[in-house]
Amino acid sequence: MIALPGWKIGFDQIGSGSIGSGHITSGTIGKAHMASGAVGSGSVGDASVTSGSIASGSVSKDHLSSCSVASGHIASGAVKGGVSSGPNIASGSIDKYDMGSGAIVPAVGSLGFVSEETISGFASVCLTSGGFLALAMAGSGLRMPAIGIVPAQANVLSGSTVTQLVTAGLVGVTSGLDATWSGQAGNSLFVGSGGRVIASGGIVSGQLAQKLGMAVSGGMYVNVIFRVLSGNIDSAK
Repeated sequence: MIALPGWKIGFDQIGSGSIGSGHITSGTIGKAHMASGAVGSGSVGDASVTSGSIASGSVSKDHLSSCSVASGHIASGAVKGGVSSGPNIASGSIDKYDMGSGAIVPAVGSLGFVSEETISGFASVCLTSGGFLALAMAGSGLRMPAIGIVPAQANVLSGSTVTQLVTAGLVGVTSGLDATWSGQAGNSLFVGSGGRVIASGGIVSGQLAQKLGMAVSGGMYVNVIFRVLSGNIDSAK
């Protein structure tokens, strides 16, 4: 065996392509052998860095390019809010525009309300004298004011417990359930007859007017106003 003199081999003494796969024993090159910036984009093979290859905490926000983290890249429970130990989200860093449609369903859960009748579709409801929930009706003082919306996914039969009552927030609707306010995005919505939600043009003479919120594309922003007016629709908008 020929021993090499006591000098080192420089990078300019090795021909291009002379060291290939299999010439370097596994594990012989560590992080201390790599100069800063030596590994750049394109230097690491696809899927060559796997779970367990990166030390905990070694990758921070400054190491990720814009839009590099997409849907499916974050495991369930990996991002925690302020109510958990060690929150990952800074206070005030998430805006309404950061949430996908339907991601937040603001609703009051079951409070023991029982339906006096079948509630179907996308319906405004009132509280009757007996403490039951029933369809709100703009033409009847006994069925006003409405206290919220029962969305389609929470429809119930007569005598059943109401599991979801929306009093404020954005709620989506399926095609057809918004027939009475389709194309009215940005306009106020009111209680109609039989629990229907209608635009102001659907209110007929003699009916009471109560604002429920505002029409948006694909749904409704619920914001129930408990003031009920008669014969003065403009002031209810």
